[in-house]
Amino acid sequence: MYIQKLRNYFCLSILLSFLICFSCAGKKPYTQSYEEVEVGGGFNLFSMEEESKLGAGFSEEVEKENPILKDQFIASYVDEMGQNIARHSKRPDIPYHFKVVDTKAVNAFALPGGYIYINRGLLDLVDDQSELAGVVAHEIGHVAARHGTKQLSKQLVLAGILIGVSEAIGRKSEKWGAITQVAGSLGFFLGMMKYSRDDEREADWLAINEIYLAGYNPEGMVTLFNKFKKLHKSNPSRFEQFFLSHPNTDERIKNMNQELDKLDYKGRAYPGSPKFDDVKKKLSKLPPPPDAKKAKPAPASPEHALLTSPY
Repeated sequence: MYIQKLRNYFCLSILLSFLICFSCAGKKPYTQSYEEVEVGGGFNLFSMEEESKLGAGFSEEVEKENPILKDQFIASYVDEMGQNIARHSKRPDIPYHFKVVDTKAVNAFALPGGYIYINRGLLDLVDDQSELAGVVAHEIGHVAARHGTKQLSKQLVLAGILIGVSEAIGRKSEKWGAITQVAGSLGFFLGMMKYSRDDEREADWLAINEIYLAGYNPEGMVTLFNKFKKLHKSNPSRFEQFFLSHPNTDERIKNMNQELDKLDYKGRAYPGSPKFDDVKKKLSKLPPPPDAKKAKPAPASPEHALLTSPY
């Protein structure tokens, strides 16, 4: 038994060394042009199909545990924008799903396989469609780069679950049980997704290029982050989720400005969007989100941990 444990630890250490080397190998994508770079490589136990099934299962849990905004006009606008940006992403060949969570919290998150959620609180605060486009594109960037399943793969290796996952996605399989013992609930899974500085920078880099190609003003990403920094000082609780899940704000603003310098966008005309203006008007007339009616926010539960996902 002792010898077997030593062998297991030895094998695990080799795999971890391989994982680290394989994950770090290669040129950082944001040092190349958007057209020539490929993203999404690196250590990943999940195939594209498995990733899609994983995201679909988690999305069901999201929508059971969180109120989804039912207004069709607003939902249609967000989906339309998301689909437009996704067509210009590095992974345009998968189905994307965009929905609005009816909460006052300012944040957005994505699940593996193209399931993206924008909080109503964020929609309330954006003043221009380019600001919203920057948020949506950032989440698409995480999906395109497959950050979710790459992080989960690392966690599975660290936990010693060195299994194939082709059968594990099935809810009734024993292998799925092994994975969920590590990933736990959806909230815990997303809560442990602490993405690296390079993951965030890659998603930002992808986002700026995506919205530029989709016809939105790429400066919107920078103006939104600067706005959040200012507003956070006056109302920190409302922005807590955003800053927990999107760290290193000053550095990221600096990096985004460097990327903007590489794009020929200043000569373009960026007309306003009457539909965006209509969305803002409709939002202002809707009943407040369910969590806005509470005198004090409820303590964070595992389910609410999904809203602190770094996606």
